[in-house]
Amino acid sequence: MDSIQGDVISYLKAIPEEKWDAYILRQDMFYRHYTEEMCAGIVQKAKETGRRKAFEILEEGADIKELIRKYGLNVKDAEDKEFIMPDSINFAEYHDGNILISKRLLEALSQKKEILREALGDFKVRDIVFCHELYHHFEDIEAHLENAGITYEVKPLPFIKKKISPESAGEIAAYEFARQMQKIDFHPYILGIIGLYEYKKETAEKIIENIMKL
Repeated sequence: MDSIQGDVISYLKAIPEEKWDAYILRQDMFYRHYTEEMCAGIVQKAKETGRRKAFEILEEGADIKELIRKYGLNVKDAEDKEFIMPDSINFAEYHDGNILISKRLLEALSQKKEILREALGDFKVRDIVFCHELYHHFEDIEAHLENAGITYEVKPLPFIKKKISPESAGEIAAYEFARQMQKIDFHPYILGIIGLYEYKKETAEKIIENIMKL
């Protein structure tokens, strides 16, 4: 098994934030029907929404344990088989007040602790992942936050119009929320790529290649 090195992590950190957001945006089912203006609007509003919610929570001054208690969350380090939708890139999951964090991700990144610190600075992987899923909890309990409150009308077929709420907006908002909550200067998606690299290098490299094409 090939293991990721510090130069690769530094390379990931240097990838422009816009490329990470563009890659996430392209995972939407109806992405090919988006206009350039729609794409820019989704990213901008999603990031603003995630940032605004983070500032609101930070003002409360609560730590992770207090947030878990306050919102009645059940947080668990889980095996792959425990996830509702287990797959090679699914490192965390929120559902109905429950947050699962992949043991596989935590173990892979724990083994790279020193390299990660040197390339990305001081941070706690688990706290970043938790904050991302915490935003999804807020989407669950505050309707205006779901997918950053964004809706668009698209035409999947010439004579059919469909109103959609892009799921990518919720993901982009959640990443921005986690970034602000943990005061990190890299895109949190990097952690998933590093974790994936440790046991599916080819898949991770393919994702990086696709991101760099954007």
